[in-house]
Amino acid sequence: MPSAFSWPDAITGFEPPWQPTPVCPARGIAGLWTEPGTRTPDALVRLPGRDRAAVLAALHEPTTTTALAHRLRLAP
Repeated sequence: MPSAFSWPDAITGFEPPWQPTPVCPARGIAGLWTEPGTRTPDALVRLPGRDRAAVLAALHEPTTTTALAHRLRLAP
């Protein structure tokens, strides 16, 4: 199970009544304490197009495809 609290090591939990659980560092936890940039570089926009460039720029932090589409207003 990904966790922001196990960095930098992977750990396991064996405490009853829960099942044994492997816990690993979550991807992108360093970004929890930084402000993401909002501007997409112009060179990136020219190559794949505005919407695709916005998706690529937003991928620096983990998210679901549904949340990403709603945040970028690419879905109804």
